[in-house]
Amino acid sequence: MNPVSLAEKFEARLADALIQLSSDEWAVTKVGSQLIEGLSPQVAFQSIVSILKLACKQEDPYAFSYCCWFARDLMALSDTTEIPVGFIEVANSLASVASALDCKHEVNVICGWYRFTT
Repeated sequence: MNPVSLAEKFEARLADALIQLSSDEWAVTKVGSQLIEGLSPQVAFQSIVSILKLACKQEDPYAFSYCCWFARDLMALSDTTEIPVGFIEVANSLASVASALDCKHEVNVICGWYRFTT
């Protein structure tokens, strides 16, 4: 699976899962678990920025947070603190969205992984 297809699959499944939340409180969590299963560290690393770009598009705090949580899962799977290409640019946008949604903690954790401050 390439990074773009992972982000596209995540985006589509997240939208469906957010609709299903009223009947299945684990719907969103299942999305990440299903997509990360069997993923290689390399693809996880290459997908981080795409998932964070998706987070920047979110207007709902829960959806934003879950995108960040999924990115953190990818970061852990990638098993490196090397900063992915494009991360610094997206981190600044992410910080702005996080501030508006009152979700700064999620961004602080992500940036902390890479020892980066916005």
